[in-house]
Amino acid sequence: MILGVIGALLVLSLVGAGAFAALSLDDQRERSGGAQEQPANDNGNPPARAGDAGNIESALVPPDAPPDPAFDLLLPTLKEWTDAPIMLPAKLPNEFKNVAVDESRSGDRYGIVFLYTSPERILQQWARADAVGTLMATPTSEQAENEYFKATSIETVELPDGTEATFSHMEPVGRPGAYSPYWKGEFEKDGYTYTLSTFSDEIDEGAVQQALSTMVLVRGGTGETAEGSAEATEPTISTNLGSEEIEAEAEGAAREYYRAAGVEDWGYTYEHLDSDTQGLFTREEWFLKNQWFADNGFVVYNIESAERLGTSSGVVVEVTLRLTYEDGSSTTRKTYFVLEDGEWRHAFGQEEDDLFMPEASYEEFVAAQQ
Repeated sequence: MILGVIGALLVLSLVGAGAFAALSLDDQRERSGGAQEQPANDNGNPPARAGDAGNIESALVPPDAPPDPAFDLLLPTLKEWTDAPIMLPAKLPNEFKNVAVDESRSGDRYGIVFLYTSPERILQQWARADAVGTLMATPTSEQAENEYFKATSIETVELPDGTEATFSHMEPVGRPGAYSPYWKGEFEKDGYTYTLSTFSDEIDEGAVQQALSTMVLVRGGTGETAEGSAEATEPTISTNLGSEEIEAEAEGAAREYYRAAGVEDWGYTYEHLDSDTQGLFTREEWFLKNQWFADNGFVVYNIESAERLGTSSGVVVEVTLRLTYEDGSSTTRKTYFVLEDGEWRHAFGQEEDDLFMPEASYEEFVAAQQ
């Protein structure tokens, strides 16, 4: 009888242990999105499991979440550089934190480059060897297939707004050894195709999944965020203020303007030119000429003074700007900020006209610097 009781207890113990193991496994599967180990595909590689980490990440990000803070500095420039609906990851992995705007893609498309090291400027000409990967937005009607690669595994990832993306392991075909396998995530929305690619499958798969699965709408398209759909409300400045108060307001606006210039936010500076000065340049010309100056000489801007001028043509403040160069030398420049449509805008003086040569094309401008 004793032996029988002991045997029964052992059976119950083993059954209990089995049930505990089964519950633990179920719990683990539930925590990982219900994923189970999949058999290897035709070439012997295990399939990508984008749905696991991807759906977990997207579930933690609301559709109206802001993009990752790594985009903060380049976002104003990107908004000026493209007319396309902008979608960006809300959570970037560390591998993708060094971001720049691909200056070769503008208008109805855009590109983000993920670099190995911190970019020297926001608008970037880049080489494949310098980049971890890219995020490209292209009109779907112009999207072309890559004949040199095929997908050896395809999984579905859901974005925070419910859009379905595909996550694929891409391998070269036709020219063995000429190309490297890589990870690619892709989806279509509002007539655009968004493609997130790495340049090697040695990049952590989970990092690519994280960036893909947290893509959120920043501007444009259906379901546009409040930031993109509402007109920005600019502060209005009363012309009834005293001269000292007006000068303080203008000085603050000048500091913000030259802070933007210091971080190469050409979109902000273009939008904050007064109408007469802005009319002298196309947006593209403004970006290119400013970038030439940024690439060919380091300068620090300091506001020395702001003085209201007595004019009959509106509120004008003369700002004295000190420019300090890389060798320690410095010069001063007189420039102007005018009150236009309730906000302060930068108006060129003669020295700036001479520098930027608004009557000259970009090629003529560059030639004149030699």
